[in-house]
Amino acid sequence: MYFLFDVGGTNTRTAVSVRCGEVDGDTFRTFETRPDFKEGIRSIREARDLFGNKVTAAAGGVAGSENAEHSAIVRSPNLPGWEGKPVKAELERALGVP
Repeated sequence: MYFLFDVGGTNTRTAVSVRCGEVDGDTFRTFETRPDFKEGIRSIREARDLFGNKVTAAAGGVAGSENAEHSAIVRSPNLPGWEGKPVKAELERALGVP
């Protein structure tokens, strides 16, 4: 099961996909994006926790420009509290999957 996320300037959306390319509509969640980085990561983890140990990988995006290593947000006009933070590493740690 794949955990999917889209962190926008206003809302964060999450869902899961059992088969790559097909999103389970019953799993969609939308909630207000937290401007604080740690709170934002925590809210994404809480959405993922609804699916227990069934999640094997995660994929998604965060509003803003990323660095060359695709590991941090360099500039985000809507989420300045996320700039320069280790987004990839923190998401992998919080979600428990690559």
